[in-house]
Amino acid sequence: MPIITLEPATTEPVLLEEVRAQCRIDSDITDEDALLQGLISTAREYCEKHTGRHFAAKTLHYIGNWCAGKIELSPNLKTVSFIQYRDHDNEQQSFPDTEYYVDSASLMGAVIPFSTWPSTYPAHPQPVTIEFEVGDTDESGNSSCPYGVKQAILLLVAHWYENRSAVAFSGTSKEVEYSVSALLAPHRVLNV
Repeated sequence: MPIITLEPATTEPVLLEEVRAQCRIDSDITDEDALLQGLISTAREYCEKHTGRHFAAKTLHYIGNWCAGKIELSPNLKTVSFIQYRDHDNEQQSFPDTEYYVDSASLMGAVIPFSTWPSTYPAHPQPVTIEFEVGDTDESGNSSCPYGVKQAILLLVAHWYENRSAVAFSGTSKEVEYSVSALLAPHRVLNV
């Protein structure tokens, strides 16, 4: 089941001001803001890969086929924008939102048909497209990312900011690695 990022994150769970405080950078020094923003995004992406969750709001696409019963999409599922499929005549059809339930309360968010999924064009290898929103955000779109994950992002950004080469010559690298793993462990989704 391929999941494709349609619209990447536009806001991060950690603010530039929080990174400045973590790295002890004065607010009037702005010449490395682009570097810091890139490090924030990279650290968030690392945390997402490590845990199997999404910590920033973004739009994704599921491209595949119907599954028996529910189609599991992603942790941190917020909403489903649409479900489209290729019918027996290979025509694009929309599956009405009145015909399925969006389970965003379970650990692994899913869509569940109220009866059965419609039949699809048999020769098409991936006749179903589902557009959905994910991320740790509240109703207003503000970050509700767990504090432990925010701290892991801050640790990674500060470490990468201070150690710009691929090799660190002290035990700091392993300490950061263990700290980040410990902070992310409670948020990890296994078998995703």
